[in-house]
Amino acid sequence: MRFQVLTALATLAATAFADVEFTSPAAGVQIPGGTAMTITWTDDGTSPTIDQFSAYTLNLMAGGATSASVAVAATIKTNVAYVGTTGTITFTVPLTAGKTSTNGYFLQMVSVGVDGGQDIVYSKRFGLTGMTGTFSAAQIAGITAVGSSTAAGLPAAHNLAAAAATGAAAIGGEMYTVPYHLQTGLIKYAPIQPMPGTKITAKTPSMMNPSTSFTIFKTYAPPATITYTATESQTFTASSRENPASAATQPTAADMKKYLNRWKD
Repeated sequence: MRFQVLTALATLAATAFADVEFTSPAAGVQIPGGTAMTITWTDDGTSPTIDQFSAYTLNLMAGGATSASVAVAATIKTNVAYVGTTGTITFTVPLTAGKTSTNGYFLQMVSVGVDGGQDIVYSKRFGLTGMTGTFSAAQIAGITAVGSSTAAGLPAAHNLAAAAATGAAAIGGEMYTVPYHLQTGLIKYAPIQPMPGTKITAKTPSMMNPSTSFTIFKTYAPPATITYTATESQTFTASSRENPASAATQPTAADMKKYLNRWKD
């Protein structure tokens, strides 16, 4: 029994996802807006390693602990190649990126796999002071709901292993749970509409996912930055059977006469 447990643990360790682990800024630290913020990260030590990532996009996020209450406050780096398994950059936080908050900010790292797929991780929460920007109502409500927590901003989303194992065509997984406006990279992932239940239980309607912005081009558009959008496959199944009820009898001449009599003036 002990051997079986150890074998299972070894298997889980071998198939674990590699995450970029942020080492700075520290959880709960307060950083003055408009000053330089040092961001550092390293490999978390699990397999696959960072050298299986080709490039990353780094965003400053602001909001609560749900996708509907989070927005990109500032894009720090876009499609930058990884160099080694550690990294350090300096970023000056724009004062207009958002409001002053003790734990309303965190970082998002979107890594693109060498063989395809994406891996998205988030840092612990920290604060920015002296800010002059604004938050949406959803962001304010989300930050209030978080309270004093400095836990990671959102759950990580891993889709690197599937793509690496079966090629770029094997897409999906947890990426479909990441809101469209928070995704970066060459491929976007769109969730499928869930199957409705048999009873209406909700009393007030609410959006499952936040709306996405769009741009109407009035001149020639720049080169596309997204290769394509992958839509999640429907997973429901349906069954059918023959109707066991006896067939209805054919109408008689008398029935037809009654029917025609209804249309007499």
